Amino acid sequence: MQAREFSFRLSAMLAPATVMLRCTFENGQGFSKIESGSVTARLEPGGRDLGNQTVLTDLGYHVKLDSAKLEIGEVALERGSDTFEPIVTISITSELDWLDAQRLAFEHFAPSRELPLAEVSRVTVTPIKLTLAGSVNGVGATTSTLTATLAPPPAFQGAYSWKIDRDAPEKVRIDVDALTDGTLFDGIDFDKRAQSGAVLLSGSDDPDVMRISESLMKTELTVERK
Repeated sequence: MQAREFSFRLSAMLAPATVMLRCTFENGQGFSKIESGSVTARLEPGGRDLGNQTVLTDLGYHVKLDSAKLEIGEVALERGSDTFEPIVTISITSELDWLDAQRLAFEHFAPSRELPLAEVSRVTVTPIKLTLAGSVNGVGATTSTLTATLAPPPAFQGAYSWKIDRDAPEKVRIDVDALTDGTLFDGIDFDKRAQSGAVLLSGSDDPDVMRISESLMKTELTVERK
């Protein structure tokens, strides 16, 4: 009788723990859920800002941007240190105005907006295309039209620490900002590039496109979670 009684009590004690474990790891139920979110990207010239969407370069050129469109493909929360893997990938199907700090809402989540037990260590924003149009005032007082296309630009990446566990909030909103500084056109001799009053920068093997890409790789990411 004592053995039976002990067995019954042990089973009763374990039952709630088993139920709790199954609920926590139930298929499709994560430790936290991205309820909503957004991403924005913009040019922040800082000390290079001449006003009227005009940037001063290190070689003394004045680059005025009339239009700047950035198409973003996805945002990923990643884990890892030397190598990284996505915890969740959020796709975006719109382009934004890079000059007006327009925000794009998160749309589709893969594999799910429900986040598993994990530790986020990096955020990556993967753009598809950046198109710039404007004009350049040269050192010799010459003016040229400017068209630059990067397809694709480099990814924007930044360290970000977030431990997703039982203490994580049930629902979160995540807003990602990608800020590029005023060194975007540094190193480009626009007078030498101008042909018939126009500067055209395009193609991954164009050395000046590579310079712009190097500047974009310094884009700073900030993440707000609430």
